[in-house]
Amino acid sequence: MAAAYAPLVRQRLEAAYKWTAVDLLRAHDTLRAVTAAFARTFGEVDCLVGAVLPAVAPGGRLYSG
Repeated sequence: MAAAYAPLVRQRLEAAYKWTAVDLLRAHDTLRAVTAAFARTFGEVDCLVGAVLPAVAPGGRLYSG
């Protein structure tokens, strides 16, 4: 079955084995807190503006996900 996946997909799936149920619950708590913070922020402002540079990310990759 593992051979059915591309190497990058298989690597990510195998890496997920290190996470526990407690890690998942903590991540959900963090997600709720961040979502609430964004809701509070955008309750007061309409947009966020920040400085950016027209450059490729370090390592020359456009996406590091």
